Amino acid sequence: AVAEPALAAEGAPRVRAVALLPAYLDTNPAACPYMWPFCAAPLFFSAQALAVSVTAVIAASVRPTVASVSWHPAPHTPDGLISVSVTFPDDFWPASGAFSVTVEVLRDPAGAEMAAVGPGAALAVVEGVLRVRWNVPVADGGGEAEGRFPVRVAVGSRPPREKRIMWDVFHDIQYPPALIPRD
Repeated sequence: AVAEPALAAEGAPRVRAVALLPAYLDTNPAACPYMWPFCAAPLFFSAQALAVSVTAVIAASVRPTVASVSWHPAPHTPDGLISVSVTFPDDFWPASGAFSVTVEVLRDPAGAEMAAVGPGAALAVVEGVLRVRWNVPVADGGGEAEGRFPVRVAVGSRPPREKRIMWDVFHDIQYPPALIPRD
């Protein structure tokens, strides 16, 4: 059996009116290895926000503009746990472009919001759909094109300060020492 390719190794999807790559964001541990590195560790309050670059191909138009963006959390999702924001370029030209989806944890999850997912691990799972509508110019037929970006985020309790892992490329590389600045 052939293993599912990782997100970084996957090609572009079949283009309909709007195609998004990646087609969804899932930081749940069950999404690994496809969503690695996003699923490697849950998000937690006071951590840096998660930013994901999403490529949009809008086949309905050569020069679309963003009409509206809205976040629709699932009914069972805990209220006020995360903030989802989107940053767009001024232009999608020609017929494609990238935008940034940023997910930030606003508070520690309460005990009732947590679900056991494994031995000693409890996570709050936040699900929803980000809807993006693009205006299609009249020269291209007019109207709107819509893209849906499902988001599923695992949120854990804030770990003690001494258990948080800090990593960067300069502290991990040992060879060659002359080419990498050291502390």
